[in-house]
Amino acid sequence: MGRWIHRLTDVDLAARTAVCAACGPVTIVKKSASRWVCSTKERTRKKKQQRGANYEPPHPGRCPICGRDALLVWDHDHQTGEGRGHICPKCNSALAMMDDNPAALRAAAMYLETTKVAP
Repeated sequence: MGRWIHRLTDVDLAARTAVCAACGPVTIVKKSASRWVCSTKERTRKKKQQRGANYEPPHPGRCPICGRDALLVWDHDHQTGEGRGHICPKCNSALAMMDDNPAALRAAAMYLETTKVAP
C-alpha cells in the first residue's frame, strides 16, 4: 500500500516538478535512469536512515536540560549519529547552534552569569 502513497502526476522533467498524491506540488529527485520520486519522500527516507535503529519519535515530557514541559524531540550527535535522548526543541536548537561543544556551552553559561545586570 505505501508504495503508491507518493504517486506522481503532472510530471515536468525539465523543471523537475510534479504533483505528489500525498504532498501536493513538489520538486522531484531522480532515483534511476527512468524513475523519479517525490523529494519529500526521499528526504524522509534519508532521515530515517540517518537516525538509526535507536531513534524514538517525539513525545510529551519534561526537558532534562531546562525543565520545561514540551513535546520532546530526539537529540543526536551530529558527528557519530548516535542518539542521546529526548530534549525540548529550544534546547536542541541551542546545542546545535553551539556545535554540540561542551566548552562553548560552559563559556556561554559563564558569560551569562558574569554579565548579569542588577534589577
